[in-house]
Amino acid sequence: MKNYNYLLKGTALAFLSASTVASLMLNAWLSPGVMANNASIGGESQPAMNGQIMAGQTVIYVDPKRGNDEVGGDTSANPLRTITAALAKADAGTVIQLAPGRYSAGEVFPLQLKRGVILRGDEGRQGEGVLIVGSGRYVSRTWARQNVTILAEDSSQILGVTVTNAETRGTGVWIENGNPVISNSTFVSNNREGIFVSGRSEPVIENNQFAYNGGNGISVTREAKGLIRGNVFLDTGFGLAIGHDAAPIIENNQIRQNRVGVVVTQQARPILRGNTIENNSEYGVVAIAQSQPEIASSNVFQNNDRTDTFIAREPQGVPPTPTVAMGEQKTVFTCEPYTNGFATVAQKGNASIPQPMIIWKSTEFDSPENRCLQVTQRLNQMVTEKGGKFDNMLFATGRVNDSKVVCLVKNVAESCQPNNMLFALSGSNASNPAEVLRRLIAFSVKGGGNPVQELGEEAVAPLQAVADNLAPELGLWFVNTAQ
Repeated sequence: MKNYNYLLKGTALAFLSASTVASLMLNAWLSPGVMANNASIGGESQPAMNGQIMAGQTVIYVDPKRGNDEVGGDTSANPLRTITAALAKADAGTVIQLAPGRYSAGEVFPLQLKRGVILRGDEGRQGEGVLIVGSGRYVSRTWARQNVTILAEDSSQILGVTVTNAETRGTGVWIENGNPVISNSTFVSNNREGIFVSGRSEPVIENNQFAYNGGNGISVTREAKGLIRGNVFLDTGFGLAIGHDAAPIIENNQIRQNRVGVVVTQQARPILRGNTIENNSEYGVVAIAQSQPEIASSNVFQNNDRTDTFIAREPQGVPPTPTVAMGEQKTVFTCEPYTNGFATVAQKGNASIPQPMIIWKSTEFDSPENRCLQVTQRLNQMVTEKGGKFDNMLFATGRVNDSKVVCLVKNVAESCQPNNMLFALSGSNASNPAEVLRRLIAFSVKGGGNPVQELGEEAVAPLQAVADNLAPELGLWFVNTAQ
């Protein structure tokens, strides 16, 4: 992930090139209801400001360039300097109107939006020029200590600002419970995620941009629901990560050029409809463990590098591994449908993205599914016997009982034996086992392409690259955190 934090200056999108900003604006696909005056969820309406002040509404003006927190009275003529000072004066229904500028020095983070308070910058430009940069320690009731820029309480609104939290494990907006509205804003270069949703929250998050965030654009956890609509997720780790029992509605978003568009894990049940999920460097949607995403036919998938939807079932019947240290996840394997065939897939807990290891196609074998199932079961047995770890192991070709075979060995000095054999090669496959192994292998070594190395007449493929890719993901940090 590129680090753009050092380029952040006085304006909200100063770090982006003109062409990138133009792309973000021109390609943002808004549903017909995104700019409506009311966003409804579960039959209840949430008012959106859209630049209008309601009669009798209190407005506090803030300007970091010419404001003064010591001056009282009419803030339209004498604005305050910090959001912090405005929040101290704000009650439910108060609008805190932000002038263009950078809100960082003098602020006390996290900024806590009390119930019903509205924080508004420039909605028409999705927060460009209204930049909130900072982080403060927040002790969550369920997630312990966190680094957060803004806490959004029930019925609060965040409209037309840009938020950046570059601190370690930094989150832009934290929603623990309630139904805040976040719209027409930009979340960029947050170290972990732009927005984190937890508890039983039901926020409305619409018409925002998420770019260059280290973990996710949005994380939704616990029993949270809500509506995520009309947003753009661009080059932002995982576009969305949905975990625990969360069940948000995710509709009419542009999710593109991320590593994975949407990751669903644990028992989550999100509903995806009308999204365009494209050009992601691995998958469009990945579903792990017992998760059950509802993926409507109205979603558009195209040009995702590996495959559009990848459902990795939780392994069944895997033997126990008594040698695994407490708290350590062992590696297990499943056989999954993959593109036009099947794949033997490595998995390591619910906080990692499963990695295809071998792709079985009919061009190599008469029954790809049967071969996939057999080899997957054999791998589970052999790796379990070795404590659930395979970091230093290799696929290798060799000969057993006068047959050419592929086996799993501990090092290049170990030969293929009946007890480490994965499958036999026959016919034309047996004449060039190195080439067969090269075609079957689904993983690569960074900077080195296919990992198959020829050793005379035989070949090996070290599995360290697969093990490295099974490390817990920053974007799924919430999976292994104590409940």
